[in-house]
Amino acid sequence: MTYSTEQTHTVETGTSIGQYVVLHGNGYSALENYGRTIIFLDQYGRGVACGEFQSIDELSSISGSSTMESYQSRWIRARNILSAVSTSESLSDPTSPQSKAISYLADPSHRVIPISTNASEYPSFLQQYIIIVFYYALNGPRWDSTHNFFGRLGTTSNNTMNTDECTWHVRTYNDGDNTERFDDSGVFCDDYGDVYALVLPNSNLSGSLPTELGFLTNLQDLLLHDNAISGTLPSSLGGLALMKRLFLDGNVIEGTLPEFIGDGDWKFIQQLSLSTNLLSGTIPSNIRNLKSLTDLGLHDNMLVCDGEDHHYHGIDGDFMDALGELTLLTQLYLEQNGFDCEIRNDFLKELDRLTVLDLSDNGLRGNVPDHFFGSNVLKVLDLHDNSLTGMPISFPVENNKLEFLALHNNILGKNTPVIPPSISNLNKLYHLDLSNNGLTSTIPATMGTMAELSYLFLAQNPFDASQQVPPFLENLTELRELSLKSTRLSGTLPQNLRTLTNLWLLDLDNNNLSGSIPNEYQTLSNLKYLLLHRNQLTGSVPLAFGNQSSFPKLMLFLVGNNTLTGDLGFVCDGAGGANSNPVFLEADCGGDSPETVCTVPECCHCCQDDGPTKCQQYTYLANLDPLWQDGYQRKVEPFTFNGNKLYHLDLSNNGLTSTIPAAMGTMTELSYLFLAQNPFDASQQVPPFLENLTELRELSLKSTRLSGTLPQNLRTLTNLWLLDLDNNNLSGSIPNEYQTLSNLKYLLLHRNQFTGSVPTAFGNKSSFPKLMLFLVGNNTLTGDLGFVCDGAGSANPNPVFMEADCGGDTPETVCTVPDCCHCCQDDDPSKCQQYTYLANLDPLWQDGYQRKVEPFTFDGN
Repeated sequence: MTYSTEQTHTVETGTSIGQYVVLHGNGYSALENYGRTIIFLDQYGRGVACGEFQSIDELSSISGSSTMESYQSRWIRARNILSAVSTSESLSDPTSPQSKAISYLADPSHRVIPISTNASEYPSFLQQYIIIVFYYALNGPRWDSTHNFFGRLGTTSNNTMNTDECTWHVRTYNDGDNTERFDDSGVFCDDYGDVYALVLPNSNLSGSLPTELGFLTNLQDLLLHDNAISGTLPSSLGGLALMKRLFLDGNVIEGTLPEFIGDGDWKFIQQLSLSTNLLSGTIPSNIRNLKSLTDLGLHDNMLVCDGEDHHYHGIDGDFMDALGELTLLTQLYLEQNGFDCEIRNDFLKELDRLTVLDLSDNGLRGNVPDHFFGSNVLKVLDLHDNSLTGMPISFPVENNKLEFLALHNNILGKNTPVIPPSISNLNKLYHLDLSNNGLTSTIPATMGTMAELSYLFLAQNPFDASQQVPPFLENLTELRELSLKSTRLSGTLPQNLRTLTNLWLLDLDNNNLSGSIPNEYQTLSNLKYLLLHRNQLTGSVPLAFGNQSSFPKLMLFLVGNNTLTGDLGFVCDGAGGANSNPVFLEADCGGDSPETVCTVPECCHCCQDDGPTKCQQYTYLANLDPLWQDGYQRKVEPFTFNGNKLYHLDLSNNGLTSTIPAAMGTMTELSYLFLAQNPFDASQQVPPFLENLTELRELSLKSTRLSGTLPQNLRTLTNLWLLDLDNNNLSGSIPNEYQTLSNLKYLLLHRNQFTGSVPTAFGNKSSFPKLMLFLVGNNTLTGDLGFVCDGAGSANPNPVFMEADCGGDTPETVCTVPDCCHCCQDDDPSKCQQYTYLANLDPLWQDGYQRKVEPFTFDGN
């Protein structure tokens, strides 16, 4: 098809202004009856045929809808063109993303539609269609941000729409520097107008990836991590030959790893992350074909070893050998899967660029390969929580690269019962964890030369009963955490630990230590956690613990199950002066014959030394597993224990991932449980074990990426008066069974995907007599909600505050009780739930850590 330019005009049509070039339609049979057509030149110089005219005068008079096609004719023409990339079924289904995309394009006020039915002749039109399909397939109207899709910049006003998909993004600049940053989001095009990146992390995307993405042939970066994308990976992605970065971690993608990963055209892919999904099966051995790969993340899935015997040469090939051929790899994350193969000593030996290797939380067997400790580049080696039975019997080569070594919770003592003295050759280690490995003999004195150590954990190893607190520890002045819990230590507490002035965790719990607590420890001014319980210590606690300048940061002080004496109230009055909350002090001050005295209730927690069921029946455990997401540094400092007496547990807003452990269902004393604002796995549903926690009064799982439906079994929580499930991906209906929750005051279900009508039980005065706040906006509920206002909250002097999608031009619900109903517009994020309701979750010590008032705040003004 050839054209010759005759004349150029600039014409405004609808909301688009562009250059229209008058061309002869030579050689194009469809134009023979007219002789001329209009070609729209976009900002990238690409032409799109958009209409016909009979004369230059007719062209110059184009405006508004005077010469524009009807919506119906545009829709039919668009469907005919796009049948080349989408199925006829999807194009004909009015509820499909494909049909919705055509409806957008068919609007005469939007972009032009080609005359040709050959979609490949008009890549710009095809590209925008695919982007719009992507938007609707992943539930775009419910995204946390518009990302400037359709040029909206946070609004849905048609007056601000921009029909150029290459502008549908938000850029972040730094001090006037126009360099693109990683936290930019949206659609990004190159200088030729071709989409090369889709960047929408952590944006509440849900639904399945459309197959049409495979037609974005210039796509290099697909960064959609930390969302709720489901389904399987479409095979069309395998044809994206320019792909460099694919980040789909933190979603709920299921199925097996597709063969197209290695069989396709991904010759340039450098970073591939499919971690934290629901992937199962094996790693295909053809992954060896990804020769440009530098970063591979498959952790937190359900992947297993090859074949039924879980050894190397199973029915699907040797995937471990295949990984060993990815010689450009620098980071490999396979932790928290189901790999239980036996690894060979040459595993990954050829990967001489590998800096991070994480295979923790699997079931790997065999010995830790020797060559890992001779690498010139490996910095992080995390193999904890496997079934490894040995490590090198010596480390003959000095290693000044390895910084992080975590081997805890294995069986290393089976083949290597003694810590090799030559471990000191790992002289750049700042983190060493050999806890719970069955190691015996003694702790080698050579470790005193490992001056870079900040974290040293040797807990729960049965060292010789002659082992004392190692004297060499005085040399490790960079130590921040030291745990020798349950290692059969004997002797006394050495005074020389006073040199560890950076220490904030000292855990010597459950040993055979005797004597007194040295007064010299007053130099440990950074100490936060001091665990000396379950020993044989005697005497009184040094007065230095009552000096605010000595222990200003002390938060946890455990000395129970010793033979200490005296009044410990001075510790409560002095230590921890830099903390907003008082010290948690546990001591033998309970029972009929207490050994110590402590009468400060907000600080002292008394137990009975000679009653093992009442004193230290649980073990405090520091969280010793720093995450790669935090650079293997400790980000938070939580403590857990294996008891079931907690009544208040708040871990909100800590960046916690994975899933909520079912073991929490045994914590039957819990009255307050707050896990809000943590990015748990997108597969996490409302935990079934909650039905057992019948003492719960407050439960908040706000913004935790919950999926699935509301379980009926929450009906057992009859003491509940706060239930906060706001801002998740919950679907289905609100169970009628919740009518048993007669103490409920605050029910926050907004910003989810609920459907159906609100149960009529909410209009029954006896079911919800105390209801004060009922938020259900930003869902897809239907029906008249006025009955809630008339029935619920009868015990309150004021009416229920209810917010629902009953506003705007197209309300989903109806509510006409003005003193109760607060209507918002579901499809307008600037008007509906633009703030977050927050319960006051910080009970004060002055109130005995009980909730005294029940205020709500929000982040609006």
